[in-house]
Amino acid sequence: MASNRYFINKLNDSVGAFVEIPKIDIKNLCMRYVEYIFSQKSTKDQVDGGLYVGSSGIGYMCYYLSQHQQFTEKKQEFLEKSLYYMKQSLDDANLPRNRDMLSAFLLGGSGTYAVAAALMKALGKEKESGVYLQQYISFGDMCVDPDYLGIGSDELLVGRAGYLCGVLFLQKIFGSEVVPEQLIDTLCTATVQSGVKYAKRNRSPCPLMYAYYEEEYLGAAHGLSSILQMLLSFPSFLQKRPDVEQLIKECVDYILTLQTASGNFPSSVDEIDKPRPIQHELVHWCHGAPVKFYYGISNKLK
Repeated sequence: MASNRYFINKLNDSVGAFVEIPKIDIKNLCMRYVEYIFSQKSTKDQVDGGLYVGSSGIGYMCYYLSQHQQFTEKKQEFLEKSLYYMKQSLDDANLPRNRDMLSAFLLGGSGTYAVAAALMKALGKEKESGVYLQQYISFGDMCVDPDYLGIGSDELLVGRAGYLCGVLFLQKIFGSEVVPEQLIDTLCTATVQSGVKYAKRNRSPCPLMYAYYEEEYLGAAHGLSSILQMLLSFPSFLQKRPDVEQLIKECVDYILTLQTASGNFPSSVDEIDKPRPIQHELVHWCHGAPVKFYYGISNKLK
């Protein structure tokens, strides 16, 4: 077992040369994983958890593959599999114990409804698709209160950034304004106000700062990076609020000052002055450097 929490990258940096992607090998590898997943019997406990760790995540996988040009020969099979997993996930999302998580995109109900809307559209069931879409939109009202969760309401997995991520997903699928722009602006404004308020109250050197269960995360999971990414993903909002665009720029400049000698970033503010031992560094998407690439690209493409 490796002593580090990551694999050492032994590959040379790109020199700009053409790279041939072995598509058939990647496709075969994907199918091996898919077949393994299908071979596992899901229990009631495994249904819960939304797109992130629940069976609706498998339903999304099947939907995604059904829409991919590399898997056209299995499109119908994947659609049917997706429908199987999504049905049980929708039933679970409506249970009383899960009602408080309906607005959560990755760990709750709204992500399940978003995928269900896309799936029904792919199956030609426009009426059912519209019903799930309207339900998703209704969950947005739950996110308007700046502190509606009471534990940190802005992050990606259960908070406002996640709901906005779902909006982007649905816009891509339906190709139109599926969630009213006024609601999007309201949620973006609430996110900014929450970050400014917290940063001022806690004297943060970053103009926007957030906490989830009192931890000031900097990465994608629960943290500042994914929140900035979502705000950057709605240019129409930023056009109306150039002051917010400036705040985001200052946040990015601040985060870049935290980069370590290895190229990674602290996972939370607590680790700035007390870094983890190098063998325990978190370099993955959730808490490490990779997510910074995404909002850096978003900012360049604006």
